[in-house]
Amino acid sequence: MLLLGIDESIVRKPSELAEMIGVTRATMTGLLDTLERDNYVGRTLDPTDRRSMRVVSTPECRELLKQVLPGYFRIIASVPSNLSTEEQTEFLRLTAKIKAGLVAEKKAAHSPASGHDASGNTVAYA
Repeated sequence: MLLLGIDESIVRKPSELAEMIGVTRATMTGLLDTLERDNYVGRTLDPTDRRSMRVVSTPECRELLKQVLPGYFRIIASVPSNLSTEEQTEFLRLTAKIKAGLVAEKKAAHSPASGHDASGNTVAYA
């Protein structure tokens, strides 16, 4: 839901959403089925490619995000206030190191040698 946000003009393909959160297309389909059943997203045919679907947040989703996000962001913003300046510096250093490792892992996992494409699907290379 966060990837679609509170802006009703944000429209994404299911494959884009899957890649953004690092899951397979099949997993994303299951997630979207649940969100659609609960009326948080809607799916329509892509007008430029009728073989493809587009996903958009519903008014119910946008309203829920408007209610939940301010409190969420307040909590997240308060976390560093519990750390000393040195601890904040160390936290940022470690976070950057973790991010770099995840980016490297994603690149390695999606290289032709891994046998997976960018969506995590198994592929065979000749």
